[in-house]
Amino acid sequence: MSVKTLYGALIFLLISLTACTTVDGYGGSKQPDASVAIIKGVVSWLSITPVSIEIRKVDGVKVSRFAHSVRVLPGLHTLELACQLEVDGVRRVAYTELEMVTQAEGVYQLYRIPKGDACVVGYE
Repeated sequence: MSVKTLYGALIFLLISLTACTTVDGYGGSKQPDASVAIIKGVVSWLSITPVSIEIRKVDGVKVSRFAHSVRVLPGLHTLELACQLEVDGVRRVAYTELEMVTQAEGVYQLYRIPKGDACVVGYE
């Protein structure tokens, strides 16, 4: 195996691993899994779906661009989201906010609600 191929495989592996990262969206010490909720975005750059939803901020605090999901304490949260949409064959980015209430041990998946070229997001 050539050095170029090895470097390429290593870079791909690192990008793949960081794309699946879960980060804490709260301050202080790490809380046990039973005390937090998980909010999952939608990653499309390695899949065939034409939409991605990136969690940019939770309650005003920036989230890593490489995070796929965020652990939060139970309660009301305001998310700032970036949606990558494909509209008429052109990829564009739209921004929105979402307020949601989470419960301990809850796992919440974000999804786009089709409304033309707007970024309207729900969760389940």
